[in-house]
Amino acid sequence: MANQTAQNVEEELRKSREVAESSRETEWQGAGFMKELFLGKLRLDLIHPYPLAGSERPEFRRFYDALEAFLRTEVDPVEIDELGEYPAQVLDGLRKLGAFALKVPVEYGGLGLTTRTSPPSSQRTSPSECRSRSSSSAPTS
Repeated sequence: MANQTAQNVEEELRKSREVAESSRETEWQGAGFMKELFLGKLRLDLIHPYPLAGSERPEFRRFYDALEAFLRTEVDPVEIDELGEYPAQVLDGLRKLGAFALKVPVEYGGLGLTTRTSPPSSQRTSPSECRSRSSSSAPTS
């Protein structure tokens, strides 16, 4: 029975790798500043002027609002600090929100967010944000 379980796990890993590999870009479509610099081309037009944030996508706003509500109501940063790990219900909640698939394309089950829309959600879970919330909820003597 253990051998069958190991075979099932191996088969699932193989299928996961196939999906990951099939979603990989085979040809780069854009120019990147570091790539061009490595090739000896100083392409300042790729970084200056720095792109300003465009209008916010509705799906990002929905995710961000849900994440913020979840962090405020379901996550106890003091408990996480004391335990030294994230409780299973926190990880499960983040998984249900899609927090582990922010940049994964929608067609692969992710949220399809870009690097310009993801940083604010990263800031919500940053240590400084947790400290500011945990200090306000910390017991006083």
